[in-house]
Amino acid sequence: MADAPVLTPFLQRSNLNRWPYEHIRRWTRDDTEQGRQGFAESNKLGEGSFGVVYSALDPNTEQRYAVKKVNEVLLQGTAAQQEFARRNFENEVRTLERFRHPNIVNICGYAIQPRTQRTCLVYELLEGGTLESRLRETGPSSLSWQLRVAIALGLAKALNYLQRGQDTKRAAWGGYFTRGAWWGYFARGAWWGFSFGVVLLELLTGKPPATPDGYYLHHDIQDGTADDPEYLEKSLDAREGVGEWPQELASALCGLARRCLLPHPTRRIQSFQELVRALSVLQRTHCFLAPPPEAVAAVEDAECLACYDSFPMQSGLRCENEHFVCAGCLMGHVRVESEAEQGIHALRARQGEIYCPLKCGARHFAAHDLAAHLDAVSFEMYLAAKIRYTEHEAREHLMGHMLECLESSVCRVEGVDHHRNHIEQRILTNHCPRCDMAWLDYTGCDAVTCPFCNGAFCPFCQEDCGEDAHNHVARECPLLPQDGDFFNGGMERLSHVVKERRLRDTAQYLARLEEAMFREVLEACRIQLEQADLDMPALDRAIRQARENPQQEGRAQNLPQAPQPELPNAEVLQRLEQQHREQLVEERRRLEQQHEEQRQRMEQQRVEERRRLEQQHREQLVEERRRLEQQHEEQHQRMEQQHQEQLMEEQQEAAQAQAVEEADIKELGMEAPCYN
Repeated sequence: MADAPVLTPFLQRSNLNRWPYEHIRRWTRDDTEQGRQGFAESNKLGEGSFGVVYSALDPNTEQRYAVKKVNEVLLQGTAAQQEFARRNFENEVRTLERFRHPNIVNICGYAIQPRTQRTCLVYELLEGGTLESRLRETGPSSLSWQLRVAIALGLAKALNYLQRGQDTKRAAWGGYFTRGAWWGYFARGAWWGFSFGVVLLELLTGKPPATPDGYYLHHDIQDGTADDPEYLEKSLDAREGVGEWPQELASALCGLARRCLLPHPTRRIQSFQELVRALSVLQRTHCFLAPPPEAVAAVEDAECLACYDSFPMQSGLRCENEHFVCAGCLMGHVRVESEAEQGIHALRARQGEIYCPLKCGARHFAAHDLAAHLDAVSFEMYLAAKIRYTEHEAREHLMGHMLECLESSVCRVEGVDHHRNHIEQRILTNHCPRCDMAWLDYTGCDAVTCPFCNGAFCPFCQEDCGEDAHNHVARECPLLPQDGDFFNGGMERLSHVVKERRLRDTAQYLARLEEAMFREVLEACRIQLEQADLDMPALDRAIRQARENPQQEGRAQNLPQAPQPELPNAEVLQRLEQQHREQLVEERRRLEQQHEEQRQRMEQQRVEERRRLEQQHREQLVEERRRLEQQHEEQHQRMEQQHQEQLMEEQQEAAQAQAVEEADIKELGMEAPCYN
């Protein structure tokens, strides 16, 4: 079969369930040799314009379905005919998928054979059979006139629902009729009323709408009525089992049929709401026992916004904007809204609650009201959807909190690294203020020239002195005493002054940080500070002083004069410089190695912290889910208990009323006179 390019993409875009084709084949087979392959002739229900319909039984669930095996009609004829058939087919599927009504069959899914792309549609199976077969039955199994009125009313309700619930310009409806099991196809506009009139003639007369020899029921009635106005009343089905039609009811039904079959389309009945009202009055008047007037006055009816049928107010729910939905339509609405296929975005949009089907802006229906009007399956689906929404929200909340904690931790670690690098590279390391390169080659002269950028600078206060630093060192450096040898103070004096500068700059830098960051940065830099031979107690005092006197921050201070050693001769000085240079190189290597190890430790701690937080939040999520499940289970048990208590109270009240009634009857029997 080559219908894949036509049907498969459309079906796959729909929201219908897809069953394996082999399952459908097994469900429709029987014990005959040919029937073992599936789609047995004994399971054939009928044949329509798009294929043959079979009865199917799912052995796992004992659920029965009607399976339509689509034929090749969509690929026959001209291109225009194929397109017309394809549109009708898609319109039928789309309409049945979209609308839910007690008198319209529900489409459940489809199946496609992978090799041949043969397509099957799966519908719910209604056990009543077809209207055509039931009307042909005779004897006690014939359709009574009461049931025929109910079939006409149900059909009118379904068509009224379609007419009011969708754009009739695109309407094409087909469906099994509830318990009457009628299958038909309707066009739009006035033809809906005409088609309904033909079905009504079938119900009244029991005759087929047409025969292969060219006989048409409505032509026969129209021709007979032209000669005898009461021809239709005389043609009513009077076989055994149908019963005697009440004269007033028969006249009213015949009048409705004539109005639906008028030759001029504009004069026919256009509104199925009018038909529903008329048939409802006829059914209440002739098919049911009339209730007491006070009981009728006490019951307030309302029209369901979904099926447009009238129900007592107690048999449904009304939203804040006075929109009423009956219990049956409410169950369908809740099941559709609570299906597992519903995306989490749809649940979040309504917070897992059930709102008015019209989306009128009213508050959601309360859980206890839903419990009172839903069956157990629908309410379980509602609770399951609520749990899915609550779990998702809890998961999103926990994940958001975890990400915030991770981001905060990362920012904190990055901040600590930034401050630690600044102290290590800008304060504790002697560097050129112009190119930021560390300098290690101290030759004994305090007017230092950078070997990388040839910039002159002061090694004591790190001042950029342009091309020559001698004048600054001799007269302007705030960290040097203005007496003694200005340029050849030696390594001991340089180390002493640089140590005091490092202590002061570190204290001023740390004093500007917040307390929590200050503690972490100080702990991260402790090894480098100790290696720089800084006195930690003196550093703490300097930090407290800088915090108490922030106006002194950054102000130059005269440091105490370092002890002046005896100057060695040139040979000794050269040897000392070489040793110091080697020591500086070794110190630099050691510091770089320590810095790399510290960085690796920090990275490892960061990874471990992230894993710990993820594990902690994962455990919190599991615990929250358990708590929510337990909470919803307790709520469900409470509601079930309340429902049972309510049922017991109603039973007790009924028993008491029965006891009172029996007592009254007994009392009346005792007082009645006795005649011999």
